[in-house]
Amino acid sequence: MTIKPSPIVNILESTTSTRHATFANTIADAGTGDGPIDAMLKTIDRITGSKGALNDYTVGSVSRGKDAIGEVSVRVQFEGRMVTGKAVSTDIIEASALAYLNALNRYLDEQRRRAETEKPTL
Repeated sequence: MTIKPSPIVNILESTTSTRHATFANTIADAGTGDGPIDAMLKTIDRITGSKGALNDYTVGSVSRGKDAIGEVSVRVQFEGRMVTGKAVSTDIIEASALAYLNALNRYLDEQRRRAETEKPTL
């Protein structure tokens, strides 16, 4: 008797749900990706309408023990501009989201300041 390998392919895919709250409203969305971080970043991109390309992702420990605080550093490219972001949390996925949002906010603030300096004066 010969046993042949099954043609079944196991594809791992993660799902995340993300919520964006402002003073006016709350937006919730869910997405999938190669892992929880990828799924969460894709969901943030969809909610914010900004598409970033993650170029570097680093996780480090700030403290020790069971409730250790992790620090996430990211380098993200938005429309050709490289921006860095950092955040800390006991939850690495939360720290990853906060670091990505930190980079996005830096990029948007830079765009806003650039637009203000380019305004024509009367």
